[in-house]
Parts: sequence; C-alpha cells; structure tokens
Amino acid sequence: MLNQAAFTPEYIASDRWIQQYQPVATQAITQMQQGNVPALSKITEDCSVFTTKGLVVLPADCITKKGVRCQTGE
Repeated sequence: MLNQAAFTPEYIASDRWIQQYQPVATQAITQMQQGNVPALSKITEDCSVFTTKGLVVLPADCITKKGVRCQTGE
C-alpha cells in the first residue's frame, strides 16, 4: 500500500519518518527535481488493484512482472 503523494519532492521533504533517512531522502528529492520519475510511480496505474483516499494497493507479483528494480546507488 502506497500513498500516491509519496512520489513528489514535497511529500518527501515534509515527511518526518522519511527525513530520518539522510542523505538518501535529500538525494531522492534532488533526483525528482531533476526530472527522474520514481520506478513505482510508473506502474501504479497498471498494477493498482484498489485505491482509496490517496492510497493505492499494488500487488507484489505485478511489481515484479513489470520488472521494477531497486537502485542501491552502488
């Protein structure tokens, strides 16, 4: 389950829980401001099975079938 607003620099900047993970949070904001699109946001529409009040449910099997991979920065 994801908050649909989570894919914006504003959300990351204002979320205290995310901000505790520095410098990664700041790097994510910078990347989005430079036009990079978060991988999960690209598949949200295709994989969504339920949406309510700004939250969306994405099944893990759909995410893996779409080939979404995590970047580790390495």
